[in-house]
This record gives sequence, C-alpha cells and structure tokens, in this order.
Amino acid sequence: MKNIGIITALEKESSQLEQILGKPLKTDLYGHFLVKTYHSNGKNIYMVNSGVGQILASAATQLIIELYKVDLVINYGFAGANSTFKIGDTAVIMGVCHYEFDTSAVDNCKPAHYTDLFDSQIIATNKLMQDFCLNHIVGSKPAILASGDKFVCDNNVKKQLFDSYGATVYDMEGAAITIITRLNNIPQILIKVISDSNDSSEYCNFVELVQKTQIDFANFVQQILNNL
Repeated sequence: MKNIGIITALEKESSQLEQILGKPLKTDLYGHFLVKTYHSNGKNIYMVNSGVGQILASAATQLIIELYKVDLVINYGFAGANSTFKIGDTAVIMGVCHYEFDTSAVDNCKPAHYTDLFDSQIIATNKLMQDFCLNHIVGSKPAILASGDKFVCDNNVKKQLFDSYGATVYDMEGAAITIITRLNNIPQILIKVISDSNDSSEYCNFVELVQKTQIDFANFVQQILNNL
C-alpha cells in the first residue's frame, strides 16, 4: 500500500498526527474539503477533515479515492457506546449498519439493508485490516458500529440498536465511509475512541481524552506506515 487516505470528521481528531507528520507537502482545496498531503516511510498520506455526518463523509471518501487513488482509507474519531465499553476505550469496527436507511414501506426489506449491494444489514469492514488493528492497538476491542445522522446519547436508543443489530458503538460517519470504500473495492480501517457510554458515573475530560488518544492514534498510524 503506497497511498493512504485518512478521514476524520473534526480537525481536533487529527491535529496530533498532523504535528507528528510535520508541514504538509501541499494542500488542495475542493469546495468544502481541504486535503493535506504528507509523505512518510515511502508512503503518501492524504488527510481530510470531512465535517460531521454521512453526506460530508461520503463526499470526502469518494473525493480522495478518485483524485488520490488511495489504496487504504482510515477513519478515526470519537464515538458513543453502550456499557460494553468505558470512556477512553478503543473500538475496532468489524461491521457497520446504517440504521436510518429504511425502504421497508415499499419493498418489505429489513431496515438498514441495502439489498442490491450487500448480503446483510451489517456491512463488513476489511478482515485483514481488522486483524491488523486488533493485533497492533493494545487493549482494543472489536465492535459493530451503528451509524446515522443523529447523535445517539439515549440509553433506550442504544439498547434498541444493540437488540436490532448487535451494535455497541455509535457514530455519524462510519456507514458512509464503509459503503463508499466497499463500492470502490478499497480496504478500510475504522477506529473509534469512546467518549461517552451508558455509565453516568464516568466523567469525561474531553480535552485530556483528545490529547491522550491522539498520541495513541498517531503511533498506530506509524505502525501502519512501517508494516503495511
């Protein structure tokens, strides 16, 4: 793999990695999207902050695939979870359900099932990349991600998503990125750091969480550059 695309929703999710990579070789602006190009360990890295939500994430993903011919797309960011995870835990996403996609009123298909594209409501991520992440990110856990254009914080909604799809982690970009990469036959890595969970007794100092996990993510990217 020579060309690697990294997508985060927010700049603060990639700021530490950008500091480590140094000054970008160039920056390209395409409408809303600013793509920064880096070179490290013989690999080209194309980094973009998509913005929040499925539409922006899908557009950013297709853009870096088309214009930069990436061999791998990495999505990193913060996400909610149920009691399976604690704040600060790292989830490696094994599969994604786009739970807001629902055509059942006209075709009786199950919600979240793109019947013409995928065999299941759960859209699998790349198995080789899953194994690499679980072997190289200390303490990481596998998870199914429920992804839609709403911030999930209601424990009743979390229970419904778990009961329906086995989803234990929730975000607003993962489905779009997974679907677009799958349709383009590009392997993907989705890594989510838990910033809120069911346990109301846990306190999250978000600034400290960002600082700590950003360093962890930056180190993981270096492992990718060294080993893939």
